[in-house]
Amino acid sequence: MAIRYEVTPRKGALHGFLDRQWEKVERALHGKHYDDFKWDCKRQHIIARDGQKPVGYAGLYIDGGVVVLDELIVHDHYRGRGIGRRLLENTEALARRLDAHKITLETDDGLKAAIKLYTSCGFRKEATLPRHYGKRPTTIYGKQLDV
Repeated sequence: MAIRYEVTPRKGALHGFLDRQWEKVERALHGKHYDDFKWDCKRQHIIARDGQKPVGYAGLYIDGGVVVLDELIVHDHYRGRGIGRRLLENTEALARRLDAHKITLETDDGLKAAIKLYTSCGFRKEATLPRHYGKRPTTIYGKQLDV
């Protein structure tokens, strides 16, 4: 199977896929779904597709030379196939094209597989925010690009 990666605006069938994936994560971590996301159409989006089907997604924006990766999702049935890693690699390549000096992200401390992926891709723990989203601890990870 060939997975295709593209940078694109968020639209169409992608909305439903992302909303369903986030809802699963939120319900598993917090016991409820937070329906308060506001999507900015000027954001950058990297989509992994199997044919026409979206199977993974990275959402990011740049602020002050820092790429903020605030969404990274891989469909349940496609996990463990390197798609998350390739989405991170594509994010880094895009960040370099945008002349960013750093990528930062936040993750729930309960997402052990995600944390393992981030650290294996060169992200380092920068801070922990106790009682953050859903009153759970959140850790900020960063990766310097200009070193």
